[in-house]
Amino acid sequence: AVWVCGNEKHLAEQGVTLTEAQKVAVERLYKEGKAVILAASAGMVRGVVALSDVLREDAAAIVEKLNGLDTKAVLLTGDERNAAAYFAQRAGIQTVHAALLPADKVGKISEMEANGAHVCMIGDGVNDVLAMKEADCGIAMASGAQAASQIAQLVLLDSDFSAIPSIVGEGRRV
Repeated sequence: AVWVCGNEKHLAEQGVTLTEAQKVAVERLYKEGKAVILAASAGMVRGVVALSDVLREDAAAIVEKLNGLDTKAVLLTGDERNAAAYFAQRAGIQTVHAALLPADKVGKISEMEANGAHVCMIGDGVNDVLAMKEADCGIAMASGAQAASQIAQLVLLDSDFSAIPSIVGEGRRV
């Protein structure tokens, strides 16, 4: 049997549609912050894999400190909208742009810069590299993709996000 795996859009392009019950189940998983991979064969969905990131315990406190520095945290992600909203809400991030391709992230950063913002892009993956290059400053996680570390102006060796407010404060003093 031939299996097709991917999101709902990809499966639809392959002629596979979800039942109403499957759509409801997938939507529930997205609202729980999960990434969803559907598996289909013979034109029918046969299974689902749900993956979830874990929000850092200190995420909301870090965003609150940034807000106190008059710095706006914006989430740019390739994740599905409901999954992105789930994590943004828990971290206290008000502005979310989801389901973005790498070029879309670059476009959002260009928009912010055109409106006078100084943008710092924090990323860890290959999908973040172009956006980090476009931003005024790029910060990478050493544990992430090597390409991100190579393009960034700053690399967090221990992936300790709690240092970000201090970095912003010191950067403003320079």
